[in-house]
Amino acid sequence: MVMITTMIVMMSAIMITKRIFKTVMPLLGAMALLPSAMAQSFWQPLDEVHPQSHLALATVTINDQPIRVELATKPRAQAYGLMHRYILPENQGMLFVFDKMQPLSFWMKNTKIPLDILYFDNEGVLVDYAEAVPCLEDPCPSYPSKAPGQYVLEIGKGERARLGINIGDRLKKVD
Repeated sequence: MVMITTMIVMMSAIMITKRIFKTVMPLLGAMALLPSAMAQSFWQPLDEVHPQSHLALATVTINDQPIRVELATKPRAQAYGLMHRYILPENQGMLFVFDKMQPLSFWMKNTKIPLDILYFDNEGVLVDYAEAVPCLEDPCPSYPSKAPGQYVLEIGKGERARLGINIGDRLKKVD
């Protein structure tokens, strides 16, 4: 009798263990794959990292030189700008579009790459520019425009000179 009871208890334990195994093991397997999936999406090559990939893209020209830009039209996108990027290819940048002409000032907090900051008025005429360097510690300097503006184009440092862009040149939107 004791032997039968022991066998029943053991069989019950085995059945419960099998049930737990069937339920828990798929979950453990999925959890084991999670770090790999996260690493694939997180550790992409730097040239594929676009923190604001939801922004609309457009092409602008200055002196018939095309520049592919991300459009920062909302305050949140404008505040984030090109922060946390490690590269900015030639002929690419970010165009900040404001509702009206106003005094403009930019800074480089959390921006990892040096930039040329170009300030344009409401007609797209370049009124000022600054060569800005990454800010490594607070307080970060600001780069104010000498004249009010409505558009700001950030491109890689040296791009303004390379493309021959000067005060008075006009920014035109292509698409």
